[in-house]
Amino acid sequence: KIDNLVQIAHNVRIGRQCLIAAQVGIAGSTVLGDGCVLGGQAGVSGHLQLGDRVKLGAQAGLFEDVPADGFMNGTPAMPFGLERRVAVLARRLPDLFKKVDSL
Repeated sequence: KIDNLVQIAHNVRIGRQCLIAAQVGIAGSTVLGDGCVLGGQAGVSGHLQLGDRVKLGAQAGLFEDVPADGFMNGTPAMPFGLERRVAVLARRLPDLFKKVDSL
């Protein structure tokens, strides 16, 4: 299923039973495996390979190949667990800078 306002460039191959939400952009010569899910407003760079059942979170920016069953999120996209950890740690940065300055 391909939602509204999706841009699919030249030579893109999309596998079976993929779900592509609104406002996704897929650059040229990218290959999506079977059962991939791309969240709304996500972007995929050109010449990439996405394995079967890859999930890409909303507004993610993907710049690298993803093996089967990968779950990527963020910009630049990274594995979901790592992206969540980075988001949590980023909120602590102001306090960490204050501690370093006080040393």
